[in-house]
Amino acid sequence: MVDLNKTELATDEDKRYGIDKWAKLFKANTWEAVKMLAEEDVYIKDASKTIFELCADLEVKKRCWEREEFEDYAERLAKAEAELAQRDAMLAQKNEELSEKDTALLKKDVTLSEKSAALGKAEAEAKKYREWAIAHGYKEV
Repeated sequence: MVDLNKTELATDEDKRYGIDKWAKLFKANTWEAVKMLAEEDVYIKDASKTIFELCADLEVKKRCWEREEFEDYAERLAKAEAELAQRDAMLAQKNEELSEKDTALLKKDVTLSEKSAALGKAEAEAKKYREWAIAHGYKEV
């Protein structure tokens, strides 16, 4: 196991196998540092070339970014569709409840109309009796 933060502790054996150089390559944070290491070792030069090509390939980066964006979009879309389906189900339930209440109100309106018609009929009949009573000499009915 190599601790990249402790490359100065490399043993002679580590240096003989070039482990310290590889650790410095992975720890490098500028292309200049990578180029300096590449000048010392042909294998590190090949590896740094590959790293550079991988990092420099904008088309690959673009495709990776687009894929991440697509996956993020697909995930957000799936969540939104699930939420929308849940809301649609809730609205359907509310519409059913409103329909039931509308039916109950309609029945009450019919009952009220019937009672209002009966009351109107009773008032008309009472008026007729009052008029008859007055016409026949009764003072108050």
